[in-house]
Amino acid sequence: MFVTVLSGFVSCKEIIISDGGSDAWYSNMKLNYDWNIYEDSSKTEMCLVTSRLINTRHNYFITDSDAKYLAKRPYESLPDTINPNLPLNSDSTMVRMESGEYAMFLVSTLKDKVEVKNMGDFLNTPETVGLVDMEYYYKSMKKENFPKIGGVNWVSSSDYETFYNAGICYFSHADYVEIADDKRDFTVDFKMDMLTQKVNFDFDIEIEQDDDHTLYIKDIAVELSGIIKGMNLYTGHLDYEDYGKMFMDGKLKNTSADVKPDSYRYSGFINSLGLIEGDDYSSIAGPGVMRVGLYIEIYDKNNSLYSKRILFAMKNISEEIKNAELTEFENNIILKQKRKSADIKISDKLMIDAKTVIKGTGGGVTGWDESYIDGNV
Repeated sequence: MFVTVLSGFVSCKEIIISDGGSDAWYSNMKLNYDWNIYEDSSKTEMCLVTSRLINTRHNYFITDSDAKYLAKRPYESLPDTINPNLPLNSDSTMVRMESGEYAMFLVSTLKDKVEVKNMGDFLNTPETVGLVDMEYYYKSMKKENFPKIGGVNWVSSSDYETFYNAGICYFSHADYVEIADDKRDFTVDFKMDMLTQKVNFDFDIEIEQDDDHTLYIKDIAVELSGIIKGMNLYTGHLDYEDYGKMFMDGKLKNTSADVKPDSYRYSGFINSLGLIEGDDYSSIAGPGVMRVGLYIEIYDKNNSLYSKRILFAMKNISEEIKNAELTEFENNIILKQKRKSADIKISDKLMIDAKTVIKGTGGGVTGWDESYIDGNV
């Protein structure tokens, strides 16, 4: 984790600070991004937030992953007029900055899936809202973007807010940047790190096939609750009292050697600010609950489609989440990330009784908790 210190700076050079206006002193700022181990990964637009420490000035810029300023790209719903600094050169690599001593941080925008809260007040009332107040939050996922199972819309089993599995969020900061009054060109270097955690999940599905029919799993979606919604960018503290759900990115693989598939393995992952478990390991409500939706097709001996079904099952994986040690409490009050990645293997197999499913005499799911089952699709 990171803790940015914004006080106690001592400058080795006197910096003349202007009150702004036409007689302000400026220098020209370029940015350099060191992606290091993330060089080959997918990158996003970045939001640069700056705070002048004396005679406070706050500003923000949006850049691409190559540190080029995107002058016409406002932050969220803020008007362009709040950010008057436009690129000075044709290749958009330079902006002018008023002289002074600055603290800065850089964070992924991820377009409409996350937001830096308090940005409007940070820009308009810099004397009352500073970098210490800047918080990074997931936005709610629109229901029309929920996955479909066999062409049917996903139906949530709880009222928890659903967040986008938006990918890796990157972060970097510069504790002290000195901008002189000599109108020189200068470069600020940022080394990228992950702000989010990546957690990988694996579990197995076994099917007890029927003699006269064969059940195939054709589609799957997995939802996990206990996703932390927000983080303070200044301290790294997690808002663990505000959590929701997130859909995994993943794939289902037929691991059976038989003609009739009787085993599958699901491998998926989430990128999130944090993941918490529930207090009750037996409950299928609250944080730490995984919910799986399966679209299955059943074929008869002539390999003709007999029926289609959708099955839902739930599993409390709070114990596995706790054992992964993703987060830790500081002074028993403040929750922070403990590591940036983890692998969680769910040992209990999800069992499906094909005969029961075909006859419709029960849900057909054993080993996990059946949440509900839709009829033929």
